[in-house]
Amino acid sequence: TAGIDLGRRMHKLALKGMTCPLLTRSDGTKMGKTESGAIWLDPKRTSPYKFYQYWVNISDDDAGKCLRFLTELEMAEIQKLDESRQAEPHLRSSQKCLAEQVTRNVHGAEGFAVALQATEIFFGSEIHDLDDSQLLDIFADVPSLSASRDRLGSNEFTMIDALVESGLCTSRSDARRAIEQGGGYVNNCRIDSLDYVLTASDLASETVIVLRRGKKKYALIQFANA
Repeated sequence: TAGIDLGRRMHKLALKGMTCPLLTRSDGTKMGKTESGAIWLDPKRTSPYKFYQYWVNISDDDAGKCLRFLTELEMAEIQKLDESRQAEPHLRSSQKCLAEQVTRNVHGAEGFAVALQATEIFFGSEIHDLDDSQLLDIFADVPSLSASRDRLGSNEFTMIDALVESGLCTSRSDARRAIEQGGGYVNNCRIDSLDYVLTASDLASETVIVLRRGKKKYALIQFANA
């Protein structure tokens, strides 16, 4: 308002100002770069996947406000989402719609597609068409192991070795049981053979193989040139 007052005093101008309320969470804290858990519009600072995840994990209490502030949906559609959120909160329809709308607006259709694919991968979809940076972003909080790329050409690096060395299994016998029970995966594809040998064809990206035991236990092996 200081500029408005200055213009009036110096030039007798009738200036007007426009303000926008701060976007705050239900607990009163603001959504901004000074708060923990903030996100950036620049994909180099916050990837489309993490950007999408931020919005899809917004609380029920904040979802309605964000739909009204950050999307161009018709009010009737937002009200339907409000009703769905009250009746079936477990479906998270509001959050999914919010995440899609905002991600499309900021990162475009391609960015949204990458974010959705990454989300599906983390919940078990087959891994393909991703590069190292995208995979490492998706699995940023997953244990990882570095290994020489030569091991992929040795014809000796077995699935059992990988499960044990990655820490997903405590012993070779534990790894055998995991595979026999259908719980050993490479890039989310189940491995049924106890004699399966990992090769360069198993790389999910330039240098990474994604291992999984059971439904949710992941580990990465990143292969570097010797």
